[in-house]
Parts: sequence; C-alpha cells; structure tokens
Amino acid sequence: MSFQLKPGTTFQINDELIESFPWYDFVNVSGFSVNWYEGRSPTVKMTVSSTSQPERSAVIQLEKVTECKLPEMGLRLLQFSHLILENVRSEQWEDVRYRMYDLNFEEPAFRFKSGHVQIQ
Repeated sequence: MSFQLKPGTTFQINDELIESFPWYDFVNVSGFSVNWYEGRSPTVKMTVSSTSQPERSAVIQLEKVTECKLPEMGLRLLQFSHLILENVRSEQWEDVRYRMYDLNFEEPAFRFKSGHVQIQ
C-alpha cells in the first residue's frame, strides 16, 4: 500500500501502517510534548519533519505510553537516525502493542498501546 502524504490526512497506527509507511523519511523532531491526564497513562506528541519533502511534517501521537526513553540532550538532539516502529504484542507487556525507537542508538524509545499520525 502506498501512502499519499497529503496535509490533513490522519492514519491510525496499526500493523499495515507499520509495514507500509515511510518511517525512514521522518527523523528530525521539531516539537515534542508529554501530557499526563489524571488517572491515565501519558500521551506523547512529536512533530517530525520529512527529509525528502521538507515542506511536509507528521504529528505522531502515541497514546497510553508505558515507556519513554529520551537521549541525553547534551550528547544528541532529540531526533531519529533511523526510526523503527514495530508490533511487540508477542512480548505480552500489559497495555503495550507497539514500540518506536531509533535503530542505531536505541533512544529515543517508546512503548505504547495506540496512536496516530497526522500529515501537515
């Protein structure tokens, strides 16, 4: 499946998106926030720019985040050298379906239950 990266398009994170979305093209994080809502797991929101289409960016929202590892900012900026998103249901972590991480540095790394990607 080919994804049309049109502004305003939103994709639910699922197995098909993991396999087909051009994750490798989104590496530079230009915005990052973590929000905790009373009694719930945190939500992470990242704005990540496209390398091949600088006018495009994606807002990646991860919901019910159970792991959030960030690099030491003094050593390496918040970016991905090679963004990987995988299904980790087989590891049977409670409330964890997916893992997002940097292939080369292992950080940043996130484990989460659901999420979506919106193209801007």
